[in-house]
Amino acid sequence: MNLSLSPGTIELSRVESELITEPGREYFLRTALGRTDLPYDSLVLADCPPSLEILAVNCLSAAGGVIVVVQPGGFEIHARVHLDMTIRAIQEHVNPDLTVLGTILTNCHSTRAITGRVQEEIAQVHNVLGWIRADARLLYVTTAGTLQKLKGSNALADYADVAEKLRTLVA
Repeated sequence: MNLSLSPGTIELSRVESELITEPGREYFLRTALGRTDLPYDSLVLADCPPSLEILAVNCLSAAGGVIVVVQPGGFEIHARVHLDMTIRAIQEHVNPDLTVLGTILTNCHSTRAITGRVQEEIAQVHNVLGWIRADARLLYVTTAGTLQKLKGSNALADYADVAEKLRTLVA
């Protein structure tokens, strides 16, 4: 499988404001992907902003599946409810093929009760694909842009486990 990364940039905020008045704005990404030479069965991962604004709606409109990332906390659970409502609206009005593939919990502390409570609550509604332990070293190297220098991280091992689950899920 080939991998091509197209990182988000600050220009995306400009696109957000420009799309607000465009007719069919929720189909912008789907149209753009259709114009590429990607094979029909390509797997495209799009990292969306946590807001439920036009860029995220564009991704949901173009997607076959969505993986939700949640950090354990009360606010995040409430935000998840709003995301679920948005997904149902997208399914009903724009993209009936959209499915929730699962949820990944991030920045988890096994000693905090909220982590287990959030996992239980989400598991009642969606498949929990795994959780990523909090790891300050990962935060520092991603901030510095030196991820490739990180050796032996619990969080990276957790991401590898989740990636393996995703590989079998989308295969």
